[in-house]
Amino acid sequence: MASRLLGTGIILGTRQSAIYTPLITACVTQKAKTGDDRIVLKGTPNAGVMVVTDGVGSLPNSAECADTLSTHFASCPPPISHADITRELQSAQKGFSDNGATATLVAAIHGQHAIITSIGDPQAFLFDYRGNLKEQTHPNYTPSQYTHSMSKHHFPKQLSLHQWKLEKGDLLLACTDGFGDNISLEGMKQLAIEAQLHGPKATFERFNEALSLYLEAMDDSSGELMRAARRLTDELGVTKHLPPHIKKDDRSFAAFRIFNNTSTQ
Repeated sequence: MASRLLGTGIILGTRQSAIYTPLITACVTQKAKTGDDRIVLKGTPNAGVMVVTDGVGSLPNSAECADTLSTHFASCPPPISHADITRELQSAQKGFSDNGATATLVAAIHGQHAIITSIGDPQAFLFDYRGNLKEQTHPNYTPSQYTHSMSKHHFPKQLSLHQWKLEKGDLLLACTDGFGDNISLEGMKQLAIEAQLHGPKATFERFNEALSLYLEAMDDSSGELMRAARRLTDELGVTKHLPPHIKKDDRSFAAFRIFNNTSTQ
């Protein structure tokens, strides 16, 4: 199975199948500050896994921890249960460097269900074919030394666990906080509607471009970049759903579109 790198994402292609199958649609990583985000998308005929990691920028070896975690999930079979995900997270943890930590979300698709496990602030959203929000996770924080991450010597006692039923036409999106913090939930719903109408890849890449322009506009006295950014978000219908100040952080997101709901599982 061929793989390709896009930014700091690892994509392993999936092929269409007669049974319930995810379709990889988008993977973009935007380096804006620390370069600690990583993404893995991996699909087989009846299963898939999506992993987003967000290294803790204040620790010097966090990018190495994020690399280790993403490489591990890229090389192992897609997990099909919460127990599988936990086991693989702990296995990857053994290879972590000292003085580093990472938040992560793992979304495994098997048959007609998505199984979500998260540590820290990456989030997942499930939209139907009309763009209506069906399910979402929330940032998972635990009262510990690293309240929002896992490290070589720390694994949270409580993980955020979810199991969602999938239907034909659903869009499953995962993102780090650099993406999610720059748009409200209502704005995310609007992006999902646009994605169902015009395709997830084009929609989310246009939004990502707009955020980059807003950040660059801070140093542009002419106002040209701000106007260009505003045009993009106006076209997407999300300008009013942006925060007062765009957060300068790595922005990573990935999506699966479900295109078949006849499962033999």
